[in-house]
Amino acid sequence: MNDKKKSTIKDVAALAEVSIGVVSRVLNPGTGSVSERTRQRIIAAMQTLSYTPQSAARELKTNLNNTIGLVVADISNDFFSEISDLIVRRAREMAMNVILVTTQEDPLLERESLEMLMQKRVKAIIATPTSANKDMWQSISNMGIAIVFIDRYLEDFTGASVIGFNNETSARQATSYLVEQGHRRIGWISGPLNTSTSLQRLEGYK
Repeated sequence: MNDKKKSTIKDVAALAEVSIGVVSRVLNPGTGSVSERTRQRIIAAMQTLSYTPQSAARELKTNLNNTIGLVVADISNDFFSEISDLIVRRAREMAMNVILVTTQEDPLLERESLEMLMQKRVKAIIATPTSANKDMWQSISNMGIAIVFIDRYLEDFTGASVIGFNNETSARQATSYLVEQGHRRIGWISGPLNTSTSLQRLEGYK
């Protein structure tokens, strides 16, 4: 009887000294750039561990747990804190765990957080994404992890469901109301202009 433990994608990443996300990009060509030297190191690690793409497919489909990753921009923002509270309450009702992380609108911090959630093998990620890291989100989608974006979305990324608002129409209606009241010098205070939400609201204002 062979009691040898089967290798996992985490083992491959550790042996090749890269992240799980980088290994996933090698296993799923076209989902992000990987240097040739790194690619060869990962392939060598897979061969050493007898880890195959078939093994990866089985692992990705069967090794998800009952944990949800919740990635929000700023928990001190009332909008995000209220949404987070509702998600945590609903997850508890469904006997699901929640790992909450904040990005502070920093793409690098977002990337590090996503790497951590991939290593935790979360079942789903609910997020208010920055405008970056599309390759990372693609890798997550390829792993079979469900993705739901709230309030924001990424251009040309189809791997997520989106729950949002009609920001452009709302901003246009608000500005039109002020114009109808006789105001002509109407200021605009925006959030980060690298997010879909702010760009839509700015268009509505214009």
